[in-house]
This record gives sequence, C-alpha cells and structure tokens, in this order.
Amino acid sequence: MPYYQSNTLKHALCSNSFPLSRSEGEVLERICSKLGGGLDKAIVPVDSSVVAIEEPYATRAGELQDMVLRNMDCVNINSEYTTIDSHFSILDYLKTVNNPENNLYFYHSDHLGSSSFITDADGIVSQHLQYLPYGELFAEQRDNTARYYTPYKFSGKEKDEETGYSYFGARYYMSDVSVWLSVDPMADDYPHLSPYNYCENKPIVLIDKYGLSTSPVFDEAGTYLGTDNEGFKGTPLIFSQKDKDKFKQGMDHKEAQKIGKEFSPNLRLGKDALNKIFNKIIEGTIFPNGHVLKSNEFEAHVENMPTANARYNGRNQKTREHDVSLDIGDYEWTVENIRATAVHEIYGHGIKNWGDDSKSHHKCYFSEIDSKYWSGSTERYKNHCVKNMWGYYSKEIRVKPLPKKYDVEYRKNIRR
Repeated sequence: MPYYQSNTLKHALCSNSFPLSRSEGEVLERICSKLGGGLDKAIVPVDSSVVAIEEPYATRAGELQDMVLRNMDCVNINSEYTTIDSHFSILDYLKTVNNPENNLYFYHSDHLGSSSFITDADGIVSQHLQYLPYGELFAEQRDNTARYYTPYKFSGKEKDEETGYSYFGARYYMSDVSVWLSVDPMADDYPHLSPYNYCENKPIVLIDKYGLSTSPVFDEAGTYLGTDNEGFKGTPLIFSQKDKDKFKQGMDHKEAQKIGKEFSPNLRLGKDALNKIFNKIIEGTIFPNGHVLKSNEFEAHVENMPTANARYNGRNQKTREHDVSLDIGDYEWTVENIRATAVHEIYGHGIKNWGDDSKSHHKCYFSEIDSKYWSGSTERYKNHCVKNMWGYYSKEIRVKPLPKKYDVEYRKNIRR
C-alpha cells in the first residue's frame, strides 16, 4: 500500500491502489495519488454536524484535550510544552481552498502484475521497467525530471532499495537469485517442490500473491490456470472459456467462486478436459511411505464404470506408467478425495500389489486412512470407504476384529 507525502497538507497519506481500466494483457492502476488540497469541493459541508456525536462539540473537545494531557503526564511530559487547538481552526482555511494535485501517477502492469510503465497525470512516461522470468530487473529507464519512482516492481510488490528484497506478505523474495528467504508456510502440501521455489518454477504464467501455495483453478478445456488463495485443497474451480482471462494468480477465493463453477459432473466437461484435470491433481500425491507421485509415473483417464468409482488397470507395457480409470459421477471430486483415491489405486493396488487374489484388498482402504488426505476428505467419501473397507475385511479376514485405528474411523464415519 503506497504512502505519499502531500505537499499541500503536509500529512502522510495512505492511498489504496485500485484498477481503473483493463485491456487484454494489461491493467492500468493508480498507485500514487491524493485528491488535491482543500475542502472547497467536499461532498459533505465542513460545518455540518456529525450525527454520531450527540454531545456538544465543545464538551467532547474538552474531554479529548484532558485525555491527551493525562497521557502526557503519565509519561512525564510537561503539558506546558503542548498546544492543542480544540476548535480545529485549520478547517476554516481548508474549506476555502481547492488546490489541484499534480503528483498523480499510474502504473501499467504486464500480465503478471509487474510494473512496466509509470506515467504521470499528463500520460508522460516517467519510468520503464523490464524483468527476467524470475523477477530480476533486466532494464530500468527513468525520466530524470520526474518526482516519483515506484518501489512496486516485480509482481507489483515493494522492493526494498537497500536489501533488494521484495515483500509478499508471508515472506520476502530475492529476485536476483530467484528464491524466497524463508520456507513456504504451506510447504507440507508440496513435498515434491523446494520450499524456496517461486511459483512451482513457472514464473512466466503464475504469480504468488502472498508468498503462499494456493488452490487449483482450470478452464473448461482442462487447462491449469493457476491457484487462488485458499491452499491446495477442496473443490477445484472451473472458469469458462469466456471468463478465464479474469483469473489472476492468488486471487481471493470468494472472488474466484463468483466467476468459476465447482468441479462436478453437472458441468458436462469433455473427456479430454476431465483427463487433464485429474492428472494435474493426482500429480504430487504423497503416499503413506513418503513417496511423491510424479507425472511420468502414472496416467489417469475418465471412464464410465457402473460398479466402481475407480479401477487400477496395471502398468503400461511401454511406458511402465500406472494406469488408472476414474468415474466422475460417483461422489464429490475434491483434491483430497482424488488424491486419497490415487493412494488406494496406485499405492495400494499398484505398488503394494494388494487385491482380491491375495485377500488384502482391505489394506488399500487402510492406506487411504493412513494418508494425509483422509482428514480433509468429504463425509460421503469417507462413508463410502469405510463401508467397503469393512466389506472386504470381513470377507478376507473373517473373525478377527478391525485394528483399533481403523475401527475408530469406521464407527466415526459409517452411515447406515
């Protein structure tokens, strides 16, 4: 949030930046402004009463003055050095003044929100910046007569001139060497990535608004657009082809929900789009043994299966990838549900070779409960899993009771 020293009122003003217009690939945003000096054009007359203050102004002003003096005495400051104008006489002057503000600047950002051009109130360029992919400043040109140069550079974040660090909110980023100065607070959700990496190593298409990892957004073709600010969890959002340009990396989750629709069978997405979405979400799944699933280790695809919601098809003979079929119509496909299913199919059936033939199919359900995704899975999904777990366990083990951990989850989540 930029600060500006007013030449008229001699006060430090803090002005929120906000978009003024948007065109394809460019956002124009005011970053340094004030509304001029004086109150001659004020919407509410300066002399009008404030309804919220019911007591006489003189009484209220006196009480405020007494409070200030008491506080000063408390810290041993002699009140004789203090002068308080309880009548705010400066207002009598300001209400006759209407000075225009000449120090008005706009920044023109690129598709990542980085400052590219800074222009003044007359549209004259005062500063031009270009960046390397990870934010290192490639070129900067300045008009030596300009009165303002922006500190808000790569990704629209303030860059400290002394240290060269950019502040993102959750942590500092050093663009010259393309790393964060501290670990990602949400690094546990991304063990396959360095906790110091910037934007999953995709700096040309993604931004990190706060220095945190975030949740998945796709378009109707299944193309991964990026993430909002909710964390990689919950129901993926699908933006229409018409609205996908409205997506901004790290955007507010509520704003993203207004534009996109939750991932469900009702969207009637094409098979190719569904395959791309499932494969993107399954990538990075963490197995109970700590292994992180890579994209070249599996292939998932959608298939209509009347008797199952997922099926492990074995390994591809050529690529040796684990082949998995999924049916989107059976229950909610949240990130947690999808990844828990991947644990069952790829880790349980594929890597551990658990299944009906060895009377160990129930262990695939055990592995889901053991995974980090179980606690975040939906109630309907958990009910489905524990019901099947008990069905296979009672058939394969028969008289032995469920181990305590799984018995607890069964009793907690079963709906009869």
